[in-house]
Amino acid sequence: MFDPAGVRSFSNACDVAKKTLSGASVNYTTVAAGPGAPTTVVIGDEVIAGFDSAGLDASALKARAGEFGHALGGALVKAGYPEKADMQQFRFVPVLLLVLYLVFVMSLTYAPIAAILVEMFPTHLRYTSMSIPFHVASGWIGGLLPALSFAIAAARGNIYAGLWYPLFWTVLAIVVTVFAYRESHRTDIFDAGGAQRS
Repeated sequence: MFDPAGVRSFSNACDVAKKTLSGASVNYTTVAAGPGAPTTVVIGDEVIAGFDSAGLDASALKARAGEFGHALGGALVKAGYPEKADMQQFRFVPVLLLVLYLVFVMSLTYAPIAAILVEMFPTHLRYTSMSIPFHVASGWIGGLLPALSFAIAAARGNIYAGLWYPLFWTVLAIVVTVFAYRESHRTDIFDAGGAQRS
């Protein structure tokens, strides 16, 4: 289910079912069936047959996926899942305050990051030393977040399992900071000789 560029097609019936359930934000459990057994999705007392999309043209695939999604949606509603979010229960002010708080916390990290990165490395390799970790973290680790989080959630059958990916990198960053970051208060960061002095 790892598809960072959005170009892979998952034709296997089990993968189609997992993708549809994960897209509907539904937790599920995968149970191994016997050899040759068809893929089915059981929701309450409803049993929905899966389908293999291999060999279907675009219009047939769209129609079949629509039927499958409609059947799953009906079974989920029958089992007690809401068809859509109840906007009467949405609390605008607490959500807005939470988002503003998260933006504030993010600002606390972005405000000092340039100065910290400058102080961490000697002049002769500072540009490379700042550029590589910053862009690897932003481009690769951050850029792959949606694809990897979805793949983890689909593999585990838990819509919250993908949160382990950013949590892992956050904990790793804290550990590295605690054990490797040094105070640079008395360090000459403009040393033209290419070495830092204490």
